[in-house]
Amino acid sequence: MRAKLIIFFSLIAFVSNGQLNSLSPYSLFGIGDLYRTGSVATQGLGGVSSTWNDPYILNAENPSTLGSLFNTNFQTGLRLQSLRITEGNQSQTLNAGNIDQFNFAFKKAKSNTGYLFGLSPFSTSGYSITKEEEIEGIGNAAFKYDGSGGISKIYLGAGHKVDMYKYHYFNDKNGNVYDSLRVVQRSVSFGGKVNYVFGNIKNVRAIDIADVTFVDTRSTKTTRIYDFLFDLGVHYEQDLRTRYGSDKRLNTRTFIQVGAVYTPKMKMQIELNELMESTVTSSGVVLPIDSSSNVTSTGSFMMPQNVRFGVALHHHNKNGRQFALAMDMNQRNWSELNNSDVELVGQLKDSREYSLGFQFTPKPIEDAKNMFSRSNYRLGARLTPTYVSVQDEQITEQAISAGLTIPLLSSRSASKIHFGMEIGSRGKNEGNMIREDFTNFYIGFSLSPFYKNAWFVQRKYE
Repeated sequence: MRAKLIIFFSLIAFVSNGQLNSLSPYSLFGIGDLYRTGSVATQGLGGVSSTWNDPYILNAENPSTLGSLFNTNFQTGLRLQSLRITEGNQSQTLNAGNIDQFNFAFKKAKSNTGYLFGLSPFSTSGYSITKEEEIEGIGNAAFKYDGSGGISKIYLGAGHKVDMYKYHYFNDKNGNVYDSLRVVQRSVSFGGKVNYVFGNIKNVRAIDIADVTFVDTRSTKTTRIYDFLFDLGVHYEQDLRTRYGSDKRLNTRTFIQVGAVYTPKMKMQIELNELMESTVTSSGVVLPIDSSSNVTSTGSFMMPQNVRFGVALHHHNKNGRQFALAMDMNQRNWSELNNSDVELVGQLKDSREYSLGFQFTPKPIEDAKNMFSRSNYRLGARLTPTYVSVQDEQITEQAISAGLTIPLLSSRSASKIHFGMEIGSRGKNEGNMIREDFTNFYIGFSLSPFYKNAWFVQRKYE
């Protein structure tokens, strides 16, 4: 127990102090490159999250699903990204990796209530842009724009499930009832999550004049954002058609799931510091020689509301094969920030994301004879008109994805390892815009205790 807690809090410290940077020049706009959160499993489904409810995989995006978890669950993931940026005839490839999420759900195996603690990125910023121009009377000058930092969120959540039952009756050849089975016909889940959002984004603008008789200038703007956001989730599951054999085993089942998450509009606190300096470059190192102003101000802005909802259709056939098709939509009205007192780069657009995912499982866990027959296979696609606009044209992102979840063979628990891959693009190589082609690789773990060795239980005997 003590060793598990040490690892637990060490990981918190590691993720909290780690710097998550974007690779994209589009992270210059707004509050940075919005991070697509979600488990590795849902990334393989094209990002479907509001409606996805698997008892063995933690879905922190919809807190209402916590009540459906089979047991306590620890989940983390790693994202590796390769990004190719193209502008005109020039291109560059960048690579990066970071911890994608850190979630811990506490739940007793026979309880309908689950609790969540987690940490994940909210947005990231990381770009370096240089443009050279000829200035009349001055000569050649390089205009440099650099950004770094990001915003994270730490959260607590809880979810509860309410099951509604019915009796399935078994009849003999004469139509007489000889037995019955109490089964869940529908369930309703609801939950909430409190997020504390915090972080700093630094934007540096510099003018480097080739003629050493002129002094260079640099402006450093640091934006600190912090405050609370709240997520409210609901999930509904309804049996459409269920058939049982005479041995009371499930033969076929078709059911539908509907989920939604609402994040209301909330006020966020902001602190701005802008430093104007005169600089000189010596041996490639930029050194400040004087500061003309150093202004700090505070204020606030309203984070727009966010609405996510989706639907999933599941079917289990008589051979034990399981199929699932899910759709999701996410929208946030970022254009409202254009009228706020906070000065952000670019005119923001309302963002949306449309996701579609398919999952196939060859056999249920109790009937599977090998690792591959009890694994989950996923395909997905998404279309995302982002909140970034260039020359009044909204930047759109599109991607296809695939994923695989396999059980940990050395574990007697429901622990799993997840793999995912996403290939997509953003923007286009026209005018002042750039095109980004990206490949994201994901690997994650869902760790659950064996039911005879539950975590965080005080033993009566040593």
